[in-house]
Amino acid sequence: MPPLSDEQLTRWACQVLLPELGVAGQERLLQATVLVAGVGALGCGVAGHLAAAGVGTLILADHDTVALGNLHRQSLYATPDVGRPKVEAAGERLQAVHPDLRLEARQEELDEPSAYELAARADVIVDCTDTFGSRYAINAACLWAHKPLVYGACVGFEGRVMTIAPGGAPCFRCLCPEAPPLEQQPRCAQMGIIGPVAGLVSSLEALEVMKLLLGLPDGLVGKLLVIDALGHDYRALQVTPREGCPDCGDRAGGAP
Repeated sequence: MPPLSDEQLTRWACQVLLPELGVAGQERLLQATVLVAGVGALGCGVAGHLAAAGVGTLILADHDTVALGNLHRQSLYATPDVGRPKVEAAGERLQAVHPDLRLEARQEELDEPSAYELAARADVIVDCTDTFGSRYAINAACLWAHKPLVYGACVGFEGRVMTIAPGGAPCFRCLCPEAPPLEQQPRCAQMGIIGPVAGLVSSLEALEVMKLLLGLPDGLVGKLLVIDALGHDYRALQVTPREGCPDCGDRAGGAP
């Protein structure tokens, strides 16, 4: 990779000043590929932070279109985007921030075949989805590909973040072995969500991604950060690998 240009050094000057990052770290970000699964409230924040920080390639995967009710919390969209594919509208905004960004827009919901394909091509995967089917597919694909995964979720005033690393750390299915009944699954459309909570969780997810890409210590491997934004209570709960986990037990499992 050629050295950073004067324009790039100016664009990311405040990051390059950090001793944990420097010019070498910025070059690592520019060479990195991140899969953002889901470009709703969390995915918008994650993708926005990563593009602005200089991550070189983003793969956006989402089957949905922009709705008017998304706009209070999904920061990459504006009123004229209503009805457009989310990956298309988000891509335009991201490339306006980072013109050299290499972007792949996939207008699809991640199922097992597509999750395995895309996980194999990314350095880090970020789960910003809101269905257990997608979460389980992404979890299994990342374990198979030996790629780190950052999981996030939010509803109401609450949020969760966890980093899943290959090589023995507990996975998402260790945390949640089975999906609850559909009527008991927390969804923003039924329970509500306040926008800044999504911004808080997505910022933490993006930070964890950057730490992974830069080789910095990641304090959320094996821990679930539980956020109560209403009371400003933040707890990191230890998660242990589940014996017999169908996704990571004995590191078993292969691509479908």
